Amino acid sequence: DTGGISESEYQIQYTRTAQLKNVYENKIITLSTSFIEKTTLLENNIQEFKNETTTVNLIKAQESWVETLKTWKQLELYNLGAVENSFIHFEINRWSTNAENIEIYISGTETINETFINSIGSSSKGISALEYLLFSDEDTQEVLNSFTINLNANRRLDYLNAISSNLIVKANEINTIWIADEIGFTTSLESGISGSQSQLTNALITLIEEVVISKLGNGLGDNTGGIIDVEALEAYRSKTSLIIIQEHLSALKRCY
Repeated sequence: DTGGISESEYQIQYTRTAQLKNVYENKIITLSTSFIEKTTLLENNIQEFKNETTTVNLIKAQESWVETLKTWKQLELYNLGAVENSFIHFEINRWSTNAENIEIYISGTETINETFINSIGSSSKGISALEYLLFSDEDTQEVLNSFTINLNANRRLDYLNAISSNLIVKANEINTIWIADEIGFTTSLESGISGSQSQLTNALITLIEEVVISKLGNGLGDNTGGIIDVEALEAYRSKTSLIIIQEHLSALKRCY
């Protein structure tokens, strides 16, 4: 029984359902769950660094940030359906970071806590903001000084801790959205733009274009007559720009 549709259409829908379930079960929800684990470990390492602000603990936090970034850059491909409509991706990772605002908040007097972090713009929190605080284009000692002997060092630690805690909240939120949207995602079998397979195909193409145009092109001088600008690369402070592209390409290959 094909439910009143042609045999060929039934086969198309059957195949699409299998493909979408495969993507959901083996990539989307797996990455989403892993992202919770990575952000939780990151927050724990940042809390440890806050309690004992040493070079060893800073490096642990930096390494944990890189692992969190790698998982996110694979999950980032799946900005679809209910997740896309929620705009939560902006809350998790919005490049470029508004360093000026971050410094204003740190030098201010308002209590830095979960309520405060929720009230500020997405370019002042999330993965990119953590990179700004945890890394320097100079050296590790400069970063450590910013949390120990520089002006407002304690507030900088508070800000670092608060945005890492907020990132766990967002990781759980995106996981919750995906769990709730499983049926919607795996049963949207239309051939048009509203169908999940079409949305997924568009996401693949969009990410490829983003890698070529912005994540490579901006830094390599496509818009500046070939003048290379390292600071135009995403996550240049942590020297993970290439890692980001590698994770994107991995996600594209696995999804395809």
